Amino acid sequence: MAKGYEVYSGLVLQAYDIIVHWFNDNYVWRCPLPILDAFFAANVGPRHMDIGAGTGLFPMNHRDKMRQSDQDWPLHLTLVDMNTLCLEKAADRIGCPSKTTCVQADVFQPFVVPDAQSTLAASPKFDSISLMYLLHCLPPPCHRKATVFAHLKNHLTPEGTLFGATVLGSGAHHNLLGRL
Repeated sequence: MAKGYEVYSGLVLQAYDIIVHWFNDNYVWRCPLPILDAFFAANVGPRHMDIGAGTGLFPMNHRDKMRQSDQDWPLHLTLVDMNTLCLEKAADRIGCPSKTTCVQADVFQPFVVPDAQSTLAASPKFDSISLMYLLHCLPPPCHRKATVFAHLKNHLTPEGTLFGATVLGSGAHHNLLGRL
């Protein structure tokens, strides 16, 4: 059986934002993209690590919004994903190669950011780390998922923010589509 991250082929990534962030966000999970973008913007810092990079939609949307107000974001961005296609697509889409590091890593294991000291200026740690739509994609059990937070804590500044969004399980109040 293929590992979950292998599902994200080039074809799937082309359709991902339409399926997930248009249809599912609006009609299945009832949390439209503008709400998720605002949540991302409220929590993201200048030195940011994005776990489960996917298509790079959230960092790209934030970068575009910052550009509209003549602000340069990010100071540094590290994308982390098991799938190299996701890393390539996200980095390309966000469009700031001199400020972006891609790391192929399993978040269940400790990982390092190559040349973190030199690429992150004064600190090798991050102001923010996001896990947008990642936790529900990780295999159970839940206590194993908790190890992810321990590994990510090592990459976060003491004042940093770890944030994300996920799909809730069967205990949540879902509409008919969400229960399918």
